[in-house]
Amino acid sequence: MAAQADVHCEHVVADGGSKDQTMAIVEAEIRPGGRFVSGPDTGIADAMNKGIALATGEWLLFLQSDDYLCDPSVLAKASAHFAPDLDICGFPVLFGNEASAVTMHPRGAGFWLNLKTGLNHQGTFIRRSLFEKIGLYDTSFRIAMDYEFFLRAYRQGARFSFHADPVVAMMRDTGISSQLDWPNLKRRFDEERRVHDKFRTPALAPVYAAWWAAYPSYRRLRAWLGDRT
Repeated sequence: MAAQADVHCEHVVADGGSKDQTMAIVEAEIRPGGRFVSGPDTGIADAMNKGIALATGEWLLFLQSDDYLCDPSVLAKASAHFAPDLDICGFPVLFGNEASAVTMHPRGAGFWLNLKTGLNHQGTFIRRSLFEKIGLYDTSFRIAMDYEFFLRAYRQGARFSFHADPVVAMMRDTGISSQLDWPNLKRRFDEERRVHDKFRTPALAPVYAAWWAAYPSYRRLRAWLGDRT
């Protein structure tokens, strides 16, 4: 983040009260003029909401502790796609690690979003005013908070755009939502089912019933086969 060039950006760090060397690292690496808050939080959603409260910029991007931007010009390249009539801009991310990363492209915001998120927040820029309009991340979700937010935004008429370039960030496969063993997948699916219950409509009820009758078994098979995505 500190290396970003040719763009005006603000660096906000929200830490959950770390007792290790995190504060010293942040103080050494944070972009000049950046903001840092450290204290207990209730999870990822709460930490991101704290970042939103501190941010003053027009567009926000969220990275977790092991994530990083792909190159020093990526924010300048991505910002060229921002437009006054947009609320959310999605870009690809790399997923995994430096030795074996795969590129994950945003799938868009159409009917599919009612079933599954097609966006990774590490590659998705959100206009700050959208949070003021539809609310912050729901802190009752520990894994699917971004899916709940994107679906809420879609249902409330937010304007999306998606782009094949640039690849914005490296999303490491160490995060809670990236674990692909069955116990962790089940925890994620339990939260995604809660998202569906929250946004269920009469027309979608049979679709969701069919989805949850088939999808967990399909993903369990993929987990058994070692699928990384």
